[in-house]
Amino acid sequence: IKHAEQIGEFSTWQWDLEKNTLVYSDNLYQLLGVAPQSFEPTIENFLEFVHPEDKHIITEGGNYVLNNNIYPPAFFRVIRKDGAICYYKSLSKLLVDENGKKMLIGINSDVTLQHLNHLALKEQNLELEQSNKELASFNHIASHDLQEPLRKIQVFISRIADKEQANLSASGKEYFEKIQLAANRMRILIDDLLMFSRTNKAEKIIEATDLNLLLENAKQEL
Repeated sequence: IKHAEQIGEFSTWQWDLEKNTLVYSDNLYQLLGVAPQSFEPTIENFLEFVHPEDKHIITEGGNYVLNNNIYPPAFFRVIRKDGAICYYKSLSKLLVDENGKKMLIGINSDVTLQHLNHLALKEQNLELEQSNKELASFNHIASHDLQEPLRKIQVFISRIADKEQANLSASGKEYFEKIQLAANRMRILIDDLLMFSRTNKAEKIIEATDLNLLLENAKQEL
């Protein structure tokens, strides 16, 4: 049991509810950074290692035991002798022998690593949520704010092409045609950006692609 406690980073305790006495395993002391059995196993002495903001969890739990013969699950912080802050989870079970004697047994588990990992995951989820909000804002810009002025440009280009084409010089027609091509390319670019922003949500479909065609399109854009 001693080695199991050390490997699993937990300790055990026993509370005789009739005599109101406690017994702590050696590993409870070692997890606090002190020598085994270096202080009397009492709630008051254990509270010396509990974080000031969490002391009420232990005291309220102790009172609950005396009134209800059960210790509710608890999550609290302790401050080791070396100053390190650790996170503990405490669980217990009531045992009653054939004579009606009540004994509360429990374990204190050091869950510091799991808790810190949980906090890190929570932070990553918040960052991902913020990223999704920014992506949604980008989608709005790409789908509305950028396309609205482009639509106006294309409308006026179309009107000029219909009514003023004959009055343009050869070079003017060439410039006008390049404006039309540039507007069309911008429309394609905006649509592609919008599609790219949705790649994580859209169903991934794998299909054969002609790389020569992609190369020619890239060369044309350049």
